[in-house]
Amino acid sequence: VECHRFAVPESRGTASNRRIRLPVVILRSPTTPEGEPPVLHLMGGPGQPAGIGDDAEILAWVRFLDEAGWARDRDHIVVDTRGVGLAEPRLRC
Repeated sequence: VECHRFAVPESRGTASNRRIRLPVVILRSPTTPEGEPPVLHLMGGPGQPAGIGDDAEILAWVRFLDEAGWARDRDHIVVDTRGVGLAEPRLRC
């Protein structure tokens, strides 16, 4: 498991220096074939966090992927989208 924060401009259409930070968890499979693209998980919503906020939630992802036959031999990238979960800034309305 790798945990990262991906920083991007708040708006690509303006000259603002404000950035948003999106948490990203990469769940690597030891059996992923060379060159096989990862599966990207963007949660639904609006407003639904990905469930990557702590060790227990990440372990739930690992269990889910281990039980899903289609998922075992692939790397997976899970992202909290803008405004939810661990994303910064987080919308709290």
